[in-house]
Amino acid sequence: MIGEAIALLAMLLVLAMLAALVVLPIVAVVQFFVMKRRLDALEREVRRLAKRERAEPAGETPILLEVVEPEPAPPVETPAEAPRPAKKKRERPRVEGPDWSHVEAWLGVRGLGWAAVVVLIFTAGFFLKVVFERGWIGELGRVSIGLAVGCFLCGAGWSCFRRGQIVFSQMLTSAGIVILYLATWASFGYYRLIPQDHAGPFLVLLVAEAFLLAALYQAPAIAIMAVIGALLTPILLHADVDRYRGLFIYLGVVNLAVVALSTFRRWWVVTTLALVGTHGLFWIWYHEQYHPDKLPACVTFHLVLFAIYVAQMLIVHVGQRRLANIEELLRLFALALLVGTAGYVLLDPDYHRWMGTFAVGMAIVFALLAGVVDRWRGEDELLLLILIALSMGYVAMVFPLQMQAAWIAVGWAAQGLALWWFGLRIRRDLLHGLGAAFLVLAVGRLVLVDTLGTRPHQDPFVPIFNRYGLPAILVAVSVIVAALLQRRTRPAEGSLAFFAMRGLGLIGVVLLWMVLSIETYDYFIVRANLDSPGVQALLTEEERELPRDVLAQRFAERAMDLRLTAQMSLSVLWGVFALVQLAVGLRLQHRPLRWLALGLFALTLGKVMLIDTERLQGLYRVAAFFALSLMLAAGAWAYQKLRHVLVSAEKEETDE
Repeated sequence: MIGEAIALLAMLLVLAMLAALVVLPIVAVVQFFVMKRRLDALEREVRRLAKRERAEPAGETPILLEVVEPEPAPPVETPAEAPRPAKKKRERPRVEGPDWSHVEAWLGVRGLGWAAVVVLIFTAGFFLKVVFERGWIGELGRVSIGLAVGCFLCGAGWSCFRRGQIVFSQMLTSAGIVILYLATWASFGYYRLIPQDHAGPFLVLLVAEAFLLAALYQAPAIAIMAVIGALLTPILLHADVDRYRGLFIYLGVVNLAVVALSTFRRWWVVTTLALVGTHGLFWIWYHEQYHPDKLPACVTFHLVLFAIYVAQMLIVHVGQRRLANIEELLRLFALALLVGTAGYVLLDPDYHRWMGTFAVGMAIVFALLAGVVDRWRGEDELLLLILIALSMGYVAMVFPLQMQAAWIAVGWAAQGLALWWFGLRIRRDLLHGLGAAFLVLAVGRLVLVDTLGTRPHQDPFVPIFNRYGLPAILVAVSVIVAALLQRRTRPAEGSLAFFAMRGLGLIGVVLLWMVLSIETYDYFIVRANLDSPGVQALLTEEERELPRDVLAQRFAERAMDLRLTAQMSLSVLWGVFALVQLAVGLRLQHRPLRWLALGLFALTLGKVMLIDTERLQGLYRVAAFFALSLMLAAGAWAYQKLRHVLVSAEKEETDE
C-alpha cells in the first residue's frame, strides 16, 4: 500500500509538472497580449488628448469676461500667433469583402476549445497507458484517478459557468462526464472492483447529473453526452441474466427525461438520438434474448414509447404553438416507421390475420392527430402533411398485409382516387399530392411487379375476369377517373392542375391499352404451350393416350395457328381501341385524346405493314388488313362527319 501511495503521489506530481509546463506558458502569452493591448489603448488616448490641447487657440478670452468687464481693444494677431489648423488624417478607402470575424471567433473559441478537450483526453489516456503498462499504479489507483479527474473537470466547468465562461464550462463538463462514465465502467466491467449489480445506481446518478447540468448550463453538448451515456449504460451493465423488464423501465424513464428536457429546450439531435438509440438497444436485446413469452412486455414498451413522443409532439406544437422544424418532422416520420416495424416483427408470426387491423388502428391514430393539428395549428402545413401522409401510409399497408398480390395495386389506386376527389372537394393541395403519389404507386406496382416482374398468365384463362386482368383494368380506370374529375374543375391552361389532368389521362389510356393487349395476346399464346398444366388439363382422352412425340408434332401445328391468331387479334384490338379512343375524343372535343388515337392508328398501320406482312400468312394476313382498313375508314368517316363541329369549336377557342 505504501508503494502504491508513493506511486500515486509521484504520478500526481508529474501531472502537476506537465500542467505547469503546458498551461503556464499559455497563460503568460495570453497575459502578455492583454497587457500590450491595454498599453496600446492608453498610448492612443494620450496622443488624442495632446492633439486636442494643441488645437485650442492661444490667448483666447473666455466669453464670461467679455460680458462682465469693459471690452478691451482687440489684440493684433500676428501670423505666428494664429492657431494652426489640425491636420486631417487621410482615411483609407474601405475594401468591402466577406466578414470573416464571426468565423474566426468561432474557430478561436469553440474550435480550439473543443480541440483542446479532445487532445487533453487523448493526452491523459496515453499518459495513463504508459503508467499502467509500467505498473506504477494499481487497479484501485487507476479508477480513483479517473474519478478524481472527472470530478475535477466537472467542478472546473461549474466554476467557469459562475464566471460567465459558458463555452469553457460546457467543454470541461462534457469531458468530465465522459471520464466519469469510463472510470465507473472500469471499476466493474474491467477490473471487477465492485459487483456489477452495485454499479447500476452509480451510472444512473451520472445520467441524472448530466441531464441536470445540461438543463442548468443550457448546453446541448452536455445533453448529447448524457444521452450517449444513458444508452451505453445497459451495454456496460450487460449480464448473463435477462432483466428485460428493468431494461424497458430504464429506457422508458430515460426517454421521458429527454422528452421533458426537449419540451423546454429546443435542442437539435438530442431527442432524435434518444429515440433512435433506444430502438437500437431494443433490437440488440431482441436478437440475443427475445422469446415469445416476453411479447406482452415488448408490446407495452413500444406503446409507452410511442405515447411519450406523441405527447411531446402535442405539447410542443399544439400547446406551445411552435412550428415544427425539419428534425422534428423527420423524427415523427422515424417514430411511425420504427413503431410499425416493431409491431410487424413482433406480431406477424403469431397474429398475421390481425396485422391489417393493427395498420388500420395506427392510421386512425395519425388521422386523429392530424385532426387535432388542423383544428388548433392549421398554419403548420408541413406537420399536417406529415401526419396525413403517415395515416395514409398505414392505410396503404393494409392492402399488402391482407390482400393477394394482384389486388394490392387496386387498393392503392382506390386510395389515391379517394384522396384526389376529396382534395378537389375541399381544395387542399396536400391531398392532391398524396392522391397523386398513391396513384403513381399503384401504377408502378402494376407495371413493374405484376406485369414485368412475373408473367401475368401461365395457364388458359377467361379474358378480363382473371387474377391479373380485372385488377389491372380497375387501376387504369381509377387513373382515368381522376383525370376526368380534374377536368370538371376546368383548370387554366398551363397551370399545374392542367398538366396533372393531361398526365393522368395519358397514363390511364396507355395503361388500359397495355392491359387489353396483354389479355388478348396471352389468351392465345398460353394455349400454345404443351407443357403448361392448364393445357394438359384441356387435352382429350384420345390425345393423352398418344405417344409424346406424336402428340408434340400434332400440337405444333395447333400452336402455330394460335400464335398467328394472337398476332392478328392484337392488330385488330389496336385498331378497335384507336377507333373507340377517337370517338371519345370527338365526343368530348378532347384534342390530345384524338391525337393519341391517330398515333395508335399509325402504330397499328406500321405493325401490319412491317410485322404482320412477314409473319402472317393466308387468311390471317387478309383478316388483319381487312380489319385495319375498316377501322381507318370508320375514323376517316367520323372526321369527315364532324369536321364542321371541330372547326367551329377551334374557332370559338381562338376568338376567346
